[in-house]
Amino acid sequence: MIALLIAAQAPQPTFDYTVFSGCSDLTAVVANATWADVLRIDVPLMTRSRGSDGRTTPAGPVPPGTHEYDLADAMSGARSSIDLFRDRGVGPCGDVVMPTAAVWKAVSGRVTVTVRALETPLDRCPPASRCHGREYYADVRLVDAVFEGPNGQRTRLPKPLMFTILGGYAFGPP
Repeated sequence: MIALLIAAQAPQPTFDYTVFSGCSDLTAVVANATWADVLRIDVPLMTRSRGSDGRTTPAGPVPPGTHEYDLADAMSGARSSIDLFRDRGVGPCGDVVMPTAAVWKAVSGRVTVTVRALETPLDRCPPASRCHGREYYADVRLVDAVFEGPNGQRTRLPKPLMFTILGGYAFGPP
């Protein structure tokens, strides 16, 4: 009974995103101004190979082009979720985990990512990150997304979400 009461009181996503960021190949993150409402999209833009030491390494640069994913198809490798934090969440791709007030997982929708080469090489990397010459622009489009909350409630993305981020770099020391 208590669990049902807590789940019933779970906060709702606002879909009021003003901050756009990302990293790797590819994690796209959008957030509201306080980072309390954070939508994350993970798509497998590149394959990785496992070395004899057990470590995975990128197979190569992500080729320019358009990649489409169906969030209802688990085999596509794409996933999306919305983390709602009691206070302030954390930025993208960090290893700090903050407790969430609720997590909403995408059960359907489509993600399109168009990879474009940088017009000029980066003169500096984003703060607290490392660049390795494989950076690119990613135009991300999320449409018809439906998210399911902790108690089975569903909410729909009210309009398509479109943004451009930098991809292909990693956080942490070189």
